[in-house]
Amino acid sequence: MSLTRRSFLVAPVLATIAPPKVAEPSDDPDLLGLLLAVEQAQIALYARATKLPFRGPVADLAGRFGNEEHRHAARLRSLGAKPPKVPAAHFTFKKRGDFLRLAQRLEGLAVGTYNGTIPHLRDVSLYEAVGAIAQVEARHSAAVRVLRKSDPAPRAYDRSFEPDRALHALTTLLSG
Repeated sequence: MSLTRRSFLVAPVLATIAPPKVAEPSDDPDLLGLLLAVEQAQIALYARATKLPFRGPVADLAGRFGNEEHRHAARLRSLGAKPPKVPAAHFTFKKRGDFLRLAQRLEGLAVGTYNGTIPHLRDVSLYEAVGAIAQVEARHSAAVRVLRKSDPAPRAYDRSFEPDRALHALTTLLSG
């Protein structure tokens, strides 16, 4: 091949043209599905609590948080969530203290799951919706802690659970 003036001009331009990238399938629906599975567990928890003869702030919290978790679940479904297979939630608590202890555990898991999932989302347009739900979950966690007479903000930073760890924790919690 002979070197010509044209080859000196065209070669650098061709070198800057990248081959087309093949779009990788997004795992966002699965990540959103993990969040939906947590929301469904919370819905079951608060539904159980509203069927018990709790009164006052505990009954109010169970009813209001249950309604909010339903709205969170609907939002995640509208974003394309595909929930993983997890055991069905069957909560059997009967006492106020047992409910609040479980609610604190599940709300803490929700906050950590949202915090750990957000960085893995590929579609940045999901950040706003998922982040907005995460904020409410953190307030739920604090409210439950207040009712348990516990520190509502025990750390300067909330924990973040990687999706695999969060799924394992949720499965363990639901398995009893």
